[in-house]
Amino acid sequence: MRDTSDLRRLLDVSRAVTLCGAGGVGKTRLAIQVARDSSRDYNDVRFVELADADRADQLVPRLAVVADIRPEPGHPLEQTVLAALAEQRILLVLDNCEHLIAECARLADLLLGTCPRLTLLATSREPLRVPGELVWRVPPLAVPDPDVRDPAQIRGYEAVALFEQRAAATRPGFQVTAENAAAVADVCRAVDGIPLALELSAARVGMMSVAQILDRLSDRFHVLTAGDRTAPERQRTLRATIDWSYRLLDERERVLLRRLAIFQNGWTLPMAEQVCADPEVPVSRFLDAFAGLIDKSFVVPKEERGGAMRYRMMESIRDYALEHLTTCGEASALRAAMGDYLLGLAERWDDQFTHASGSWEQRLEACHELAAEHENLLAVLAWTVEAGQTERGLRLSGALRAHWAHRDDKAEGASWTKSLLDRADATTDQRVLARALSAYATICYPLGEFTEAAEAGRSAMALGRALDEPGLKAQAAIPLGAALWQSGEEARGLEVLLDAVRLSQVSGDRVNEALSYAALGTVTGQQGQLKQAQRHLEQATALMRQLDHRWGVATSLLGLATLAEHRADHGTAARLYCEALTAAEGMDMAQERLRGMIGYGRCLAAQANHAAAREVLLDALHHSRAAGQRLHVARILEIFASMALRNAAPARAVQLMAAAQAIRDPLKRVRAAGSGAQLDNLRSRAELMIGATTVSRLWAEGSALTLDEAFALAVDTSAELPADDIRPAADASPVGSVLTAREREIAALLTRGLTNRAIAAELVISEATVARHVANILTKLGFTSRTQVAAWFMQH
Repeated sequence: MRDTSDLRRLLDVSRAVTLCGAGGVGKTRLAIQVARDSSRDYNDVRFVELADADRADQLVPRLAVVADIRPEPGHPLEQTVLAALAEQRILLVLDNCEHLIAECARLADLLLGTCPRLTLLATSREPLRVPGELVWRVPPLAVPDPDVRDPAQIRGYEAVALFEQRAAATRPGFQVTAENAAAVADVCRAVDGIPLALELSAARVGMMSVAQILDRLSDRFHVLTAGDRTAPERQRTLRATIDWSYRLLDERERVLLRRLAIFQNGWTLPMAEQVCADPEVPVSRFLDAFAGLIDKSFVVPKEERGGAMRYRMMESIRDYALEHLTTCGEASALRAAMGDYLLGLAERWDDQFTHASGSWEQRLEACHELAAEHENLLAVLAWTVEAGQTERGLRLSGALRAHWAHRDDKAEGASWTKSLLDRADATTDQRVLARALSAYATICYPLGEFTEAAEAGRSAMALGRALDEPGLKAQAAIPLGAALWQSGEEARGLEVLLDAVRLSQVSGDRVNEALSYAALGTVTGQQGQLKQAQRHLEQATALMRQLDHRWGVATSLLGLATLAEHRADHGTAARLYCEALTAAEGMDMAQERLRGMIGYGRCLAAQANHAAAREVLLDALHHSRAAGQRLHVARILEIFASMALRNAAPARAVQLMAAAQAIRDPLKRVRAAGSGAQLDNLRSRAELMIGATTVSRLWAEGSALTLDEAFALAVDTSAELPADDIRPAADASPVGSVLTAREREIAALLTRGLTNRAIAAELVISEATVARHVANILTKLGFTSRTQVAAWFMQH
């Protein structure tokens, strides 16, 4: 373990620190250690691995995924990320920046300028060169001087400790002793204390003595030092170490090593066998060669997913192997083989998920398997564009329709699919093209790109008609109809969605039929046709339950819960939201889960179960804020404002309403039907309680709150202004302290001439409770009529 105290002090004086050094010197290891040791100094620490990112436009999506920030439809992801991180005290680690140095520098400069509480720790082979950056040259691990011969002293050096640790993993029981201490020290000096070189050298302890390892290192360095003198010295040393280890492999292991470099972000054993095996590395001998690479530390286990182990190479080794792969000319054939493997995987998953074949557990496992190959999928899509393999790329894009629909980084899927569609020509298979167009429409719709979705949907429908394939038309009809409806062509959109139901029934696609009903339920509900919407969504839910399609069940239940809320049936709505959240468990449905949590909390609040509502909504607020979902944050603050008003805390309510509106304004999102009136009603009630002048002052204060301050105000139930501040003399109507909080609220409503039934509906309490409160108010104030109470309230 290195001493990180100096680096931590640097982070105290500079918000941008870059760890620089040659490959294999231990930059990543040190960054992880610094991040771990500094974790108590920050509210959050996030680690962004960039080694396998090969394009500048992958940086922001990669950061968003690592920081759990979800895209906001219709808004650039970069803006969403900056807004989400703007006030967070966070240590952000950007690892392996050198191959995207310009874009990393731009992003770093933007983050540091926009997020005043963010600290950046980067690793790179060269500085980012951003304002205020401090560069820390990562030294190799400390090695013993040649004159140090005491075994106890030798064991105290960092390089020796790492060598001993790794050697013991290869040969259990290995220790630095009086007999081998000098040779170990020589090995550490020979490789300049570079961690990767030490690990590779230690891996040989299983087959040679330390002295034999030292002899071979000396031979190789002598040969290679006469090579490229323009390369940095430590890079030449590392290359010598890797080259030496590579030459110890047998021919079959060497071939396999270079071929495994084709994978971007790891692989499974079955995947490697299908892509890399051939007569040179036959399947019958594949496992032996693969095990040899693991034993010699060229390949390391990465993680276990779904009962299958994934493997990876260290970055420097993969770079080295890629050079050999490029030289031998196998890269194109291997990418094609990887494309075939992933196409088969994607088409099997598409069939399972969209046609409900197999059990739900099998479908979910296939979903996770495909998600694990996301970086490899991107690499194949890039290759199909670069190599002119348009039809192959379009086929893969069509099979990934549901994959992208269930992910938050839909924009990346839309971009690749659009690139391939632009390259299609008259020779492209029309079925393949139709499926890709349908996929593109499906991805564009949730991104808010309704014009693009409609155009692609029309083209896919036209191809489906020309091919006389109802199934192709049915898949395109849903995004087309929904996009038309959102674009203002409501009648035409509704007609297309009804046609989607018919086409799905004709083609026997029951999942698409259920999705069609769900889309119909959504648009008819937005039109205010609640009975029709209820019927459509119940049909969707029933079909999805029959198919054990839990993603579809969850989304349909959310729609039914929303309708129940519109009917003010908060008990039913709360139950449906809970059922939706249960159905969504185990899936990547962050947006749907947040929607369910917020809806459930809103229903609990409407039922005056404020303690339970607070618990649910605080959880939702934490998740929404962390994911950069500003609209969700605004909605939650508005619910807290409503609860504050009901609890006779009008000052806090007004400030929370204003803070929510300030969050909404830059998003320029149209409010849901009725929500604007609800906000106006809340403000009017507050004005009756504390006066219009005070409300205006508090509104201005709330509008100026930072997100942290608004968050704290929502969380702290004691955060109420002093009594003097909420009873302005000129325009408020303070009621006597003899009235309880609930009685004061009801007295305010009496000024509007509301009946007991109307007050009960407003406050979600029973008519009998309202009647009891009114009787108490009359008794306490000595009045005999509701009109007297209203007049008295208005005068005071």
